[in-house]
Amino acid sequence: MIRMNSAAGRLITLAFLFCFETGCKSNSKMEDQLPDRFDRGTIYISCDESFKPVIDAQVEVYESLNPETKIIVHYKPEAECLRDLMVDSIRMVIATRGVSEKEKNMIVDSLRIGPEQLTVAHDLIAVIVNPQSKDSFFKL
Repeated sequence: MIRMNSAAGRLITLAFLFCFETGCKSNSKMEDQLPDRFDRGTIYISCDESFKPVIDAQVEVYESLNPETKIIVHYKPEAECLRDLMVDSIRMVIATRGVSEKEKNMIVDSLRIGPEQLTVAHDLIAVIVNPQSKDSFFKL
C-alpha cells in the first residue's frame, strides 16, 4: 500500500480538479466563431420606420422563441434603408417597395450577391358595417 503525505495528496487533488474544471468549461472563443444561423447569432436589419410597431412585435416573439438570437433593427426612411444595403452594412431590408432593375444590377456588381425579394402583404381596405345598418351599398 502506497502512503502519500498530505501535501502530495493535496497537490494531486488540485491537479485533478484543475483538469476536471478546464475540461468541463465551454470554450467561449469557439462559441463566438460559430456561424450565424436562424436560431443563433446576430443580424442587423434596416427597416422602413412606418413598420416599427409590427416589426418590434415580430422581433420580440422571434427572440423569445430563439434565445440565442439577437435582431438589431435600425428604423429609417426607405431610401436610407436601401442605401444601407448598397454599402453592405446590413443583411436585410424591410421596405414598402422592391429594388429596381438598376439597383439590383448595382447590388450584384458591388456585393456579388443576387438580392431576393418577397412580398409579404398587399394594401387592403376593410369596411365594417353594422348588420342593422340601412345602407344599400354594402351587402352582408
